[in-house]
Amino acid sequence: YEQQGNIIALFADANTDRRLIPGLIDWEIPVTWFQAFNPFIIFAFTPFLLALWTRQARALREPNSMNKILYGCLMLTLSYVVIAYASWQGGAGKISWLWLLLYFVIITTGEIYSSPISQSLYSKVAPLRMASLMIAVNFLPNFIGGGFIQGWLGTFWEDMSHPAFFLMIAGIGLVSALMIWVMEKPLRPYLQKSHD
Repeated sequence: YEQQGNIIALFADANTDRRLIPGLIDWEIPVTWFQAFNPFIIFAFTPFLLALWTRQARALREPNSMNKILYGCLMLTLSYVVIAYASWQGGAGKISWLWLLLYFVIITTGEIYSSPISQSLYSKVAPLRMASLMIAVNFLPNFIGGGFIQGWLGTFWEDMSHPAFFLMIAGIGLVSALMIWVMEKPLRPYLQKSHD
């Protein structure tokens, strides 16, 4: 996820045809504007996802918190598979900025599925007197992953083909999803207890 402000920004600058409508409107979208896609999509999509989850809850079909986080990881994986495919299709040339828009739609939807849900899960599962501390602990993986690991992974950008780099990030997302899937069933009794 944290590659958005790192490698994705570099990719948008060097490997993306940023003309709004090539041949018709050749105005180029500034690279910095791509960083605005994420917050815009959060504001635009959150009401629809909340409505979906409400409808699923009424039908007793809403995914539990762990499964929502799992879906978020799978969407992260898919977003990087999409950008890997686009990069592969583009070859040495530039890809359409619409591929980046699709990437941002998928990864941001995954973020909505995982980030607020994990914070809520931590607050529900934690003992009341430790709830604030546990929510802070929830940010520890963000600190480690976003602060250190994403920078380290970014060092591979120059040494790998772009599709291979994006597939590596997709693989990390897939491994995370598999870990959550494996842990969901053993944790289910504890998670259900927290909702009682």
